[in-house]
Amino acid sequence: ICARAGLPTPGQWPGIATSAELASALAAIRRERCAQVVRDGTIYTALPVDDGAGGTVTLGCWQRGTREARVLAALRRCAGKLSPSRSGS
Repeated sequence: ICARAGLPTPGQWPGIATSAELASALAAIRRERCAQVVRDGTIYTALPVDDGAGGTVTLGCWQRGTREARVLAALRRCAGKLSPSRSGS
């Protein structure tokens, strides 16, 4: 994808300027099963969801305020229910 579209711009993903930084960030997302970016008081959260066919889709949201832990917990529950490999489907 990067060969075709290029790396994310600083506005899209702050702190990712090289292929090595992108690989490191993606490894952390796989390990933590979550990605969060905070920008201008807004928290953007995304979680990977296995599609059951060897691929991955994303479940995400953005929020303002201080309910970050509750929103992340709710997203994790939803992702678990949607993922065939985690729900036993």
